[in-house]
Amino acid sequence: MSDPAGRSRVYALGDSLPERERLLKQAERLRLHTRRFLQDAGLTIGMRVLELGCGPGEVTALLAELVGPEGGVVALERSPVMLAQARDRANALGLNQVSFRECALDTTMALPIPRDPPLDALVGRLILTHLPDPATILRRALAHVRPGGVVAFQEADFTLSDHFRDLQHDRLPLVHQVCQWIDLAGRDTSMNRHMGRDLHGVFLRAGLPAPVVTFHTEVYGGLSENRVKNTVMILRNLLPRLLELGVRAEQIDLDTLEERLFAETTASDLVQARASIASAWALKGDE
Repeated sequence: MSDPAGRSRVYALGDSLPERERLLKQAERLRLHTRRFLQDAGLTIGMRVLELGCGPGEVTALLAELVGPEGGVVALERSPVMLAQARDRANALGLNQVSFRECALDTTMALPIPRDPPLDALVGRLILTHLPDPATILRRALAHVRPGGVVAFQEADFTLSDHFRDLQHDRLPLVHQVCQWIDLAGRDTSMNRHMGRDLHGVFLRAGLPAPVVTFHTEVYGGLSENRVKNTVMILRNLLPRLLELGVRAEQIDLDTLEERLFAETTASDLVQARASIASAWALKGDE
């Protein structure tokens, strides 16, 4: 896909099995936070919900749990591989209130769902960051939501984690280098690293009232085993793109990278930060 400036905008991490496994681990870590957010935003039993970008289906299953058998969830996803995994998960859990549609949100002018009856909520997690014009796409999806319906999105923001990283680059050189490789692979791709802090403006440009926005940031000192393992998984999934960009495999040395990151972070008393999760919700106004 391409953005208005004409740059290539691809999802660099793809939909390979390792990437889907990484997304499932990420979803497990975010589950309780997302659940509380959706409940605070007003999702409840009996609602009919539209989910943008369901990925492997973790948020879909959570939504089905919140709305119950009396409600319904329509989940949209562009990747047939992700969609198949999400559908298999819903079937395994017996979530008969869930249906799936294949849809490339950035190129489809009309969403493949009826407008009547209108839905009660519009939800997404880590999806607007990958869309070239999120406000326009959000406005298009809002046509399927009733007045007074809930609009709730969670997006990542790297402002604080980048600041910590830059402050500590001389004492955590390997961490800094790995982050630079990830940044390099992310150039001219779909991700907006600051979508979290952009959510307020996106909601307004989509015609919504000013949203309630909160930021959640996990801060830790020393070794975070899960963080190191996740970082290595990301770099492994990005390796083909990094090789295309001129980084040599021996520079990264994936076979020893986890061990070296463990050693560097264990020896440090510095505080690091994960990417923040921004949560924004608003109620659709009267038309």
